[in-house]
Parts: sequence; structure tokens; C-alpha cells
Amino acid sequence: MLDRQAPFANNILIDFYALLNYIYNLITDNGISSFINKQIQFERLMFIISNFFAALASVIHLILTLYMYVIIARAVMSWFNPNPYSNIVRFIYQITDPVLDRVRRLIPPIGGLDLSPVVVIFAILFIDRFLVSTLRNLVHSL
Repeated sequence: MLDRQAPFANNILIDFYALLNYIYNLITDNGISSFINKQIQFERLMFIISNFFAALASVIHLILTLYMYVIIARAVMSWFNPNPYSNIVRFIYQITDPVLDRVRRLIPPIGGLDLSPVVVIFAILFIDRFLVSTLRNLVHSL
């Protein structure tokens, strides 16, 4: 499995490097000949890219956090008998059912206890900690 993913990751890095190189060439080919000016332009480009990744990390963190709260609301709603015709209830069911149904196929309810919301929340927390931390560390390394 890792053998298939390694070329994919290398291709992404090569494509990303090619994109950075292309953008860098667009910025620096406008008659700027001195190395100092090229270095300043490259630093500006890295500043823009690092801000992009910082913003991307924040948006991903916000989306995952909001989805986690929706999963919690869905779990709490299962304790009561909500009106199935309510727009809010239908919306919550529509955005949580695809994920929860997949987890339920893997882990069926045990003794009437549905563990799928707990599994999804753990998965969200793991993805949030891993992906957002990776993006934020990438920002600091640029």
C-alpha cells in the first residue's frame, strides 16, 4: 500500500514545485535582473503561499469543528423524539447520515447502543489534529 502512495506523494511535491517555479518565473521575468530583487520577489511569493496555507488550515479546522458539533447534535436528538418534518432535523439528518451509515456498516450497534457518532468524532479529532497541525507546521517552515 505504501509503495503505491509514495509515487503519488512525490508527484504532488514535484507538481507543487513546478507550480512555484512557474509563478516565480512569471514574477521575476518582468525585467528584474538583480539577484536582490529576485530574492525579494521570491520572499513575497513565499509570504503569500504561507498565508494561503494558514487560511486553509483555519477553514479546515472550522469545518471539522462545525461538523463535529452537528454530529453531537444528532446524537443528542436521538435521545428525544424530534419532529421529522422540521427543516432543521431533516438538514441534520441529511448531512450526517452518509457518514454515520458508512460507520454503522463497519461497526453495527452493540446491544442497541450506536457507537457510530463516537467513532466519527474520534475520526474528526484525529483528522483535525493531523491535517491542521501539518498545514500550520508547513506555514512555519516556509
